[in-house]
Amino acid sequence: MSFIGDTLDETFALIEATGKGEVDPGIPTGFIDLDHMITGLRGGHMVIIAARPGQGKTAMVMDIMRNASIKNQIPTMIFSLEMSKLELTQRVLAAESNVLLGNIISGKVDEQGWGKLGESAERLAKSPLIIDHSTGVTVTDIVAKSRVWVEKHGVKMIVVDYLQLLRADGYASREQEIASYSRAMKLLAKQCDVPVVVLAQINRESAKAGRKPQMSDLRESGALEQDADLILMLDRPDSEHKDSDRAGEVDVIVAKNRHGNTGTVVLAHQLHYSKFANMVRS
Repeated sequence: MSFIGDTLDETFALIEATGKGEVDPGIPTGFIDLDHMITGLRGGHMVIIAARPGQGKTAMVMDIMRNASIKNQIPTMIFSLEMSKLELTQRVLAAESNVLLGNIISGKVDEQGWGKLGESAERLAKSPLIIDHSTGVTVTDIVAKSRVWVEKHGVKMIVVDYLQLLRADGYASREQEIASYSRAMKLLAKQCDVPVVVLAQINRESAKAGRKPQMSDLRESGALEQDADLILMLDRPDSEHKDSDRAGEVDVIVAKNRHGNTGTVVLAHQLHYSKFANMVRS
């Protein structure tokens, strides 16, 4: 506890250092326009990536994790509550190698594809990317394991895929339950000083109403909206309208940014490779 006046010198020093580029801007997502808007994922922040089912939430977060752990060698950990470690690894290999995910899953990989997979496997083997796919995991388990991996192994980013799959007894309502999980994730981010990225599903009201998703669409709890420092919402125009003139595009809506700008960034989706990509600049 301190008087605000006692923090002024430190605050001015931070402002000056930031202006000189001496302060870590956070973990980059790898998406140029998105990083320009949000300046990276920062320690102590809770980040939500939300979308309706099938929009590419997991592909998006795996892109961010690949950029961190493979390209930048930043230790990154994911708690996968939906997919097994094999399913996740298949998707990472598809994205990294540009071999069709369907071919990897079906085993229909030609000689050239095997060569690409081998090259990608070498990069993956050297990356500090940790997958926890334990079944029946609780939020208490996630917090305890995360603290160990941060303290002993230097993990710099934690991902939970996805929040609504967590279950526990003793809550009066599902809304109270999700609110408790949300606060636990925010507290974990602050205590460990790492970004905690939480995937969340939104309801289908936006699609039914023919509008873009918004924060009020987050399922089961307004606490997610309140606790998050950054909320990214995905919307693919061609998911509802196959003949859309924006086929192959996804809107990444920065719906909340407690420490910066909001707006919309357009990416290309390549979900046949289980990934997204920067739009080609003309």
